[in-house]
Amino acid sequence: MAMWQTVPTNLGDTGDLMVGATAAGISGASDEHDMFSAFLQLYCLLLCGGIVQSVACSALACWEKATRGSRLCNSSGDTPATDANAEAMLAKSAGVRHIAVAMDGNRRFGKREYGDALRGHRDGADALVRFMNACMDEGVEILTVYAFSTENWSRPPREVDMLMGLIVEYADEVCRKAVERGARVRVLASDATLLPPRVRSELDKLEAKTAENSEFLLNLCISYGGRGDIVAAARNLAEDVAAGRVMPGNIDDAAITSRLTTSGMPDPDILLRTSGELRLSNFLLWQCAYSELFFLEKLWPEVDKDDVRKLLIDYSNRRRRFGK
Repeated sequence: MAMWQTVPTNLGDTGDLMVGATAAGISGASDEHDMFSAFLQLYCLLLCGGIVQSVACSALACWEKATRGSRLCNSSGDTPATDANAEAMLAKSAGVRHIAVAMDGNRRFGKREYGDALRGHRDGADALVRFMNACMDEGVEILTVYAFSTENWSRPPREVDMLMGLIVEYADEVCRKAVERGARVRVLASDATLLPPRVRSELDKLEAKTAENSEFLLNLCISYGGRGDIVAAARNLAEDVAAGRVMPGNIDDAAITSRLTTSGMPDPDILLRTSGELRLSNFLLWQCAYSELFFLEKLWPEVDKDDVRKLLIDYSNRRRRFGK
């Protein structure tokens, strides 16, 4: 298939015209589309600088755009592909399986847009669904989001009650979207005892209804703290040592990792925090030891699918050494 190049608008003698024609692909045209495009390019060259050239080149651009999807091929040149298929491989080509996000900026967004900080949390919930869909479209396997930390329990009671109500309200929506796309939802809590019974009940239902899905995994960190996660793992390990099930000399990284809320999952490749804040805020402290850190100025409700693509592209340009 011919390789199309930018055609100059000011060519010299006929020798230049022949060079331009060859570059345009006439000599290598192998099918009806290539022949048509090549001769249209040559027509433009012969009439360079005129109105007809402008019209002809516009026609060529339309032809190229209209037939692009049917002519995309892989590197071997014989397997049809689509833009959607190519884009879906972005995360896989970058080597990204797991993204963790500290969703920050809901209150600032609500105050700016509505004059009510709490209203921003609802927009933040909508942003989560968008972000999850974008991750799935790009080939990411796991998304872990910081929805409500153990420190958030110290916020004003009105805000805590509103957030708990929002979790209950959106549980059905998240469940519906997850079922539609074959995603499993898990709740990661370092201290689930703090959750009100009605919230715990809804979250249990959400996990149960999506338990058999395997296309994607969404982890909701609710009543979660990284230190608490590690402490709980250490406590469990101490109990096993005291009971003689584990020898102290056999304790290693894996012994801790297997007792964390994220047991069985790969560590996050990317940790993203929105709203311009430059802190981890007690989020996945053990798991993010070697994650690539990204900080986005946008407030969480403003994040869209283009930000996911930019994140994956930026990640692919980084060199991960793991201490080597």
